[in-house]
Amino acid sequence: MRGTDSGRGPNTAAPGDRATVPGMADGPAAAFGRNNARAAANATVELERRFARFIGIPSVLAVRGWADAVTLGLRALNLPRGGQVAMPALVHPDLPRAVIGAGRRPVILEIGADLRLDLDALEAALRDDIAAVIISHGGLISDMDAIQWLCEARGIPLIEDVAQAPGGRWRGRRLGTFGAVGAFAFQSQRTFNAGEVGMIAGDPDIVARAARLAGRSVGNGSPDSARCVGQLAATLARAQIDEIDVRAERARHLRDRMAALLDASPHFAVPPAHENEQGAPAVIQFALRGAESDAAARAFVARAQSAGVPVQILGLGPQTQRAFWTWAFIGPHPGLARSRALLRRLCELRLPVALDEDAVRASAEALIRSAEAVSPRRDRREGLSL
Repeated sequence: MRGTDSGRGPNTAAPGDRATVPGMADGPAAAFGRNNARAAANATVELERRFARFIGIPSVLAVRGWADAVTLGLRALNLPRGGQVAMPALVHPDLPRAVIGAGRRPVILEIGADLRLDLDALEAALRDDIAAVIISHGGLISDMDAIQWLCEARGIPLIEDVAQAPGGRWRGRRLGTFGAVGAFAFQSQRTFNAGEVGMIAGDPDIVARAARLAGRSVGNGSPDSARCVGQLAATLARAQIDEIDVRAERARHLRDRMAALLDASPHFAVPPAHENEQGAPAVIQFALRGAESDAAARAFVARAQSAGVPVQILGLGPQTQRAFWTWAFIGPHPGLARSRALLRRLCELRLPVALDEDAVRASAEALIRSAEAVSPRRDRREGLSL
């Protein structure tokens, strides 16, 4: 092979020659890195625009995961350091952890017999030193009219955790638009999965502050922050936006169908949906009735799981994460005797939208058989109080 006067091969550039290659003044690796970063930024901005149009709010910020959405949203509210943030007892422990990560202190409030936030408990808490309220939309939706009014009357910001209810509405208005901040998620164990993507929606000034805390500005997907969404995740999340309402309707159908089957059994009590509620439930929650001991309740779970139905009781078992009285990280355990009693017999079952009618019926029948095996016969006339 013919060489060159420099002794280099014909395809080998001199150290200074790379500046003559367009876009590679800092070397090929840097050029490709900029291109990848630019593509990720463009995908992130387009995701934000599409999601903002979908929920009807002009300001949306995409971040890397739901926890970042909650933490940045709280920090952007400029709450007092160490300020108390109230939330219902029926939440996942990741929510109070995110509050602590934002430098604030979670305060757990009672839930009512209908498993929704107890409004009397909220009103009483707001008379104390509460800096903000978080409402988590899970299998059921609390009274958003009353909660919004109570918060606004006292000038207390409201944050909505919509990770488990994208596409849900209250009186036709989308969840995540009632408060100062709405936190959404496209990630594993959610209805929509794009890897790790969180979304912050809310007042433009608050979202702008959250963006600065994340190291970027709204509408500018600068990849300099570790919280920036990657190109693939942003693209996957954007592709699912048009499916949110379709899946929400399917989720409601599955929940209603399962609720009707379980509620026909004297062994279960399923809280009814509120007339103003159009949820997007990823789960169904119901009370196990007649299991007079924890051992009987655990036996019910074991039987159901052995039949292929992955039900859990939220307040029982060494592996449960939802028993708030076991959360040592929040400090002194709140009393909340009613909420404790409810959770010790509260069942939860995930309802993937891919379930068909046969799977729903088979699951309900397995749950009923399991309850019958561990509980005495009950008369339906005994009532359905949870």
